[in-house]
Amino acid sequence: MILVEAIPNKSEGFHCWTESEIAQYKNAHPIGTTARLAADLMLWTARRPTDASLLGAANIINDNYMGGVDSKTGKSWHVKISRELQQTLNANANIKNEYFITKHNGKPFSSKGFGNKFADWAKQANLPDKCRAHGLRKAHMRRLAESGASQQCQTTVTIERSNST
Repeated sequence: MILVEAIPNKSEGFHCWTESEIAQYKNAHPIGTTARLAADLMLWTARRPTDASLLGAANIINDNYMGGVDSKTGKSWHVKISRELQQTLNANANIKNEYFITKHNGKPFSSKGFGNKFADWAKQANLPDKCRAHGLRKAHMRRLAESGASQQCQTTVTIERSNST
């Protein structure tokens, strides 16, 4: 019998975007662009990139909230639409479409395709390679923590099974 020892995972996961990185991205991608919409959806709803890439008109509830079902946990979620996200939604031509973020053919990105496209947008903003889509979800959680929100509140907002993101 051969014994195999597990190698501990020393990864800290995705990089959490700083406020200066967020500002740099926003300066490169103004309101009205798909790149800005993608970032604001993740930053203000705390959705995973996979879920954010599939948001659309059906996810808007009573003009004030967004909601849906989390693809990883199967749990329902809803968040109040922030003033900043509302401005971005209002400036986007796809606001009434089935999907807000689409390829040129009008179809949504695959999960991997969306991640790759977002990496392109971050590169266009001259951000380091570590600035990936999932890091905006972490930035949302950081903002919650900095505002004094409890761990339970953060977990509720992001619909986590555990303390990982």
